[in-house]
Amino acid sequence: VYESQITPPGNSKQLSFKLVARLAESGDRLLVGTVALNDLYGFLKDYRAETQEIDRIFERNVRRFLGNRGRVNKRIEATLLETPERFGLFNNGITFVVTNFEPEEGGIRLINPYIVNGCQTTRSVWNVFERKLNSGGTAPSAELDEWRTRASSGVVVTK
Repeated sequence: VYESQITPPGNSKQLSFKLVARLAESGDRLLVGTVALNDLYGFLKDYRAETQEIDRIFERNVRRFLGNRGRVNKRIEATLLETPERFGLFNNGITFVVTNFEPEEGGIRLINPYIVNGCQTTRSVWNVFERKLNSGGTAPSAELDEWRTRASSGVVVTK
C-alpha cells in the first residue's frame, strides 16, 4: 500500500474501508503482505455497497478488466475454482494506492483506495466468489462446503 496524494475523481467524499490483511513495512510508505481471498471479497463487497459500482476501484488502473474469455483470465478463474488454497503461489498479486492508511486491529484502514495493478486478478476473484457464494441456491452442498474450506486458506499477495 503506497501513501500518495490521490483525491477521489469528481468527488470530495473520502472513502474509507478496512482491509483485513497481514502486512509488513517494506521501505518508506510501502506495505507488503497477503490478504485472504475471503477478506478481499469482503472488502470488495463493502466497496461496492458504498460506491454502487465495483469498477470504480480501478479508475487509476492503466487497463480495465479484459473479461473472462481471454486465456490468462480463464486460468486465473480456473485456479480460483480448482485450487484456491494455492492461489498466492500462482498469482502476482495486486497493488493498491491510497490517499492515506491507518493500521487497525487485524488489518489496515485504506483511505480512497484504488487498485492500480491487479485488475484482472481482483475482478476474477470477485466474479468467482459472486458465482460460488451468491448464485441464489440455498441447499447445502458438500462440493461448495469443500471449496469454501479450501478458499478460506487462499491468499492474494498485496502491496
